[in-house]
Amino acid sequence: MSNWIITHRGLFRTLTFDSELQLHAFVSGLEKISAQMNHHADLEYVSRLVVDVYLITHDLGGITKKDHALAESIDKLSQAQLLGMP
Repeated sequence: MSNWIITHRGLFRTLTFDSELQLHAFVSGLEKISAQMNHHADLEYVSRLVVDVYLITHDLGGITKKDHALAESIDKLSQAQLLGMP
């Protein structure tokens, strides 16, 4: 989780993809993970291949273990997408 920083909006990370296909595969995978964890990320599309990711537990108004767990899953998912793995 070294690529994540703590901001007033929660845990934050920027992800850059090599293609729109990689980006869409990442978002699709994130939807599945989020549904399983019953926790979601806030995504902001910076440009065609760049997305900012924010994690915060809105119900509790702060960063929780759920956010850290989702961050770890996002790290694995983004790495797999960048390496071309399903």
